[in-house]
Amino acid sequence: MGTQCTTLKNGLTIVTRKNNNKTAKVRISVRGGSSIENAGNNGISRFIEFLLFYGTQELYRHHISEKLENLATYYKSTTDLFHTQFHVDTFSANICDVIKLYGRILTTPSFLRKNITTEKARRMKYVAKESAPFYTFLNKENDLFAPIGDVNNIGFFTEYTIFNYWKKHYTSGNIKISITGDFDHNEIVSCVEDSFRKVNIGERINLKTIIFKNYYNISPSNGGKNLLQLYFNLDDNSSKYVYISRLLKKFLYKCLYFELKDVRGITDQITVNVDHHFSGDDMLFIYIETFANISEIINVIFSQIFNLATTENYKKIEAEKNKLKFFCYERDERFLAATDDSLYDTIFDIDKDIKLIEDISKEDISLLASLLFKAEPSFVIKTNEAILTKEYLRKKCEQIKKSL
Repeated sequence: MGTQCTTLKNGLTIVTRKNNNKTAKVRISVRGGSSIENAGNNGISRFIEFLLFYGTQELYRHHISEKLENLATYYKSTTDLFHTQFHVDTFSANICDVIKLYGRILTTPSFLRKNITTEKARRMKYVAKESAPFYTFLNKENDLFAPIGDVNNIGFFTEYTIFNYWKKHYTSGNIKISITGDFDHNEIVSCVEDSFRKVNIGERINLKTIIFKNYYNISPSNGGKNLLQLYFNLDDNSSKYVYISRLLKKFLYKCLYFELKDVRGITDQITVNVDHHFSGDDMLFIYIETFANISEIINVIFSQIFNLATTENYKKIEAEKNKLKFFCYERDERFLAATDDSLYDTIFDIDKDIKLIEDISKEDISLLASLLFKAEPSFVIKTNEAILTKEYLRKKCEQIKKSL
């Protein structure tokens, strides 16, 4: 049992966490993402993420699909600012077969012209429809680029540019394989050594750090639903605050669900999430699509945060604490998502983690509420309400800060 980490001679890192589960999780992380792109190739990391599954030097696309369907209970790939990641849920008995398959996908891609042309058409159609105003702003402030990419760039990707980018960044020093399940660590290491023997050799690259700044993007809604995206930066990444932020996520979602859906009769999309970023910070993210007034919803959210530490609310939080203590899979997910090597050694003492959860007090919750407004939150809003201006939102935030 426990966490083991092995770095191969070529620099590829393998981190495992053994348990007694028949099911296993495999995460392969390639360091890079859109943070290492520039204005001329923005979107290439994500493009390659999809293109890899079109075939290798030995496997056609349908062969890869068939093998994944047979081996995996769930699989996906993602690209963000700092990584391209490949996620596979499987059975512990299938771990080595999964590693062998991804070894071929990542180290011997074919990058055929016809496949590039097909993926270009698909990606350009998708990118033209999607927008991410917050991340676009965030990236520009830090000389970074949005993972989704630029539609004009995608049209000019060639076999040469794709191959060279892959060869430079899909290297041993940039690849980390994290696995949880029932297995022998040394057998996994041997399997990785054999499966990734053709990996490009290269050192680990340095990534840019996000500096969070408050942001206001307010635009008219063109009929239909209004939109609110609200981001709070949580700049304390201690283990305790990781759990408190998870509790806050669950608590706020329930509050918003009952307050907005049941009381006001709103039946629109509500998302509350906590994302971990390479910079070491957590970000509380609230997303709401609604026909209701955004100003009213902001008042509800702010009042719920302000009242977090009341006796009534704390009783609800206590109930969430009891649930959280038994969600062992969240520890697996945190392990697999860890981007900093030091995190692997500090977040998996189960007794310590449960004690941290038990010790979360009203004062801790209240302090977290203060932390949310320590740096002004960021807003992306689509509405036709005249009252919603940058000055109005700043005053609202300032009132909360003075009260907490």
